[in-house]
Amino acid sequence: MTGLRDAVGEPVGTRFGRHTYKVPSLRSVAATRSWEGSGAVVIMSAIAIALGLLLTPRIDMTPWHLVSVPVLALVCGVVEAASPHGWDNMTMQIVPTWIAATML
Repeated sequence: MTGLRDAVGEPVGTRFGRHTYKVPSLRSVAATRSWEGSGAVVIMSAIAIALGLLLTPRIDMTPWHLVSVPVLALVCGVVEAASPHGWDNMTMQIVPTWIAATML
C-alpha cells in the first residue's frame, strides 16, 4: 500500500494540487502537501486494501469489510497528511498495519 500510495499521491499533488497545507517537521525542512494529493492517497489506499482482501484466499469479504476498508483508507490519509517530512513512509508502514490487524 505504501508504494502505491507514494506512486499516486505525489504526482497527483504535484500536477493537480491547488489547495496546499504545511506539515510540521522535526527538522527545519517543512513539507508542503495538497488536499488533492492527500485525496489520491485515500483513494489508492482503499483500492490497495480492497485488492489485498480480495486476493487473500483465507479472508472472506463480509459486510464489515465494506465499512472497515474506507475507514482504514481515511486513517491512512490522515496519517500521511500528519506525518513529518521524511517520516511518512515509516508511519504508513506501522500505523495502518496495526489498525488493519485490529480491524480486519
